[in-house]
Amino acid sequence: MEFLRRLFDTDFMPHGHCYFWKPAVLWTNVLGDALIALSYFIIPFLLVRFLKKRSDIKFRPLFIGFAAFILACGTTHVIDIVSVWYPMYRLEGLVKDVTALISFGTVIALFQNFPTIVSIPTSEQWKAVQTAAANSERRFKLMIEHAPVGIIITNFRGEFLEVNDAMCDMFKRSREELIGKTSQHITHPDDINFSTEIKEQLADGYEKFMQIEKRYLRGDGTFFWAMASATSVPEEESILVHIVDITSRKQSELRMRDDNEKLESKIAERNIELQETNKDLENFIYAVTHDLRVPLHNLQGLSTVVEEELGGKNGTDDAVSALQMIGENAQKMDHLVTDLLAFSKTSKLELKKTNIDMGMAIKTAFDEQSLLYNDKQIEFKLDSLPQAFGDPAAIQQVCQNIIGNALKYSSHQAVISIEVQGKLENGSTIFQITDNGIGFDPQYSNKLFLPFQRLHHEEEFEGTGIGLATSQRIIQKHGGEIWAESSPGQGAKFYISLPIENK
Repeated sequence: MEFLRRLFDTDFMPHGHCYFWKPAVLWTNVLGDALIALSYFIIPFLLVRFLKKRSDIKFRPLFIGFAAFILACGTTHVIDIVSVWYPMYRLEGLVKDVTALISFGTVIALFQNFPTIVSIPTSEQWKAVQTAAANSERRFKLMIEHAPVGIIITNFRGEFLEVNDAMCDMFKRSREELIGKTSQHITHPDDINFSTEIKEQLADGYEKFMQIEKRYLRGDGTFFWAMASATSVPEEESILVHIVDITSRKQSELRMRDDNEKLESKIAERNIELQETNKDLENFIYAVTHDLRVPLHNLQGLSTVVEEELGGKNGTDDAVSALQMIGENAQKMDHLVTDLLAFSKTSKLELKKTNIDMGMAIKTAFDEQSLLYNDKQIEFKLDSLPQAFGDPAAIQQVCQNIIGNALKYSSHQAVISIEVQGKLENGSTIFQITDNGIGFDPQYSNKLFLPFQRLHHEEEFEGTGIGLATSQRIIQKHGGEIWAESSPGQGAKFYISLPIENK
């Protein structure tokens, strides 16, 4: 503290005594120190101004350290001049200590940054870098100029900064006509909103890349379709846009759409015509079958009456046989008409779907159909079946047909054997009805579900060939499938597949 209190005391001999107060020696040293101090004061001032004007300069702390060091050195020279006449050697020592600290700090900073400073490129290296950058820029410009697609570089306000030759050719406008314009100047009026939306999304940073098909206007007033791909470049505050002419493809798409609309219109017309034709056909079938049943019933009744009369009068056997044949054929025709009428009704069947107890449906069908074979021994095995989903009345009719067929074509066996199984598989319920009947040749399985197609002679098994066709139509209306597997003499397996409720 005593040192600091006497910091400005002049209780020593002035430094001028060292020069014996000889003017030549004294003023030579004083002037030298003064010029050095002046230089040391100007250099930091210039360094600080340099840093203010060049905000890109690195090592700013190091520059400031050098400025402080040089300023401190200048101050020591000023103190040297003062001490010639006023020996404030305590102050001079303190200034030199401060200068020493600043100098040492600058040395440390210099050592720390030395590897980086050494790696600063030389002028030749800078020249090579600048040459490479210039070449890269030249190649970039050449690539843009000679690109086969239109290229635009815009700022975030949407103003065109650069356009290439392909762009000018595509729009039939000169470069001068396009530079400074925005997409609104070259966009079809109906598509301007698309351009504004894309620009805002990219400029605000919500999207990095966007692509859209829109119409552009050429300089001659015509327009064309193009695919515009825009990429945001935030570092440059710009948007890079690629434009590809897709007029040919778009015209093809429009023609295809028109053709499809015309085709759909024609199909709709044909469907209406077909529906009307089907309706007329259904009405015709219904009318014919309804009108046929009355004379058929009359024919059966009359043949029975005549047969009784002839039998009662000891008529000839040939006449009675002929009348019996007439009655039997009339009955067959009545069955055929009834089945045909049932088959025609399936086309306009309205399904009222619900869960169906298939075990009960199969059991009911068997109980009714087996009454026709009271004279036969029947083994009937019914496994636990999963529920089905469909129209109960329609599915019951299918069960009647399938079980009836199984009994009929197994009736020549000593013991009729029928087994019914069910399972869930791939989102469907599948039911399998197996019999031990005479089977059929699998090469004719495609005819099995066709109307009026029979794989066995009528003399062997009665029937009209409508039952399986009706069953197939009902199952298909439910969105399911029906098929069969068999071999001659090996029985048959019929499969019914129905979608489950949530499908």
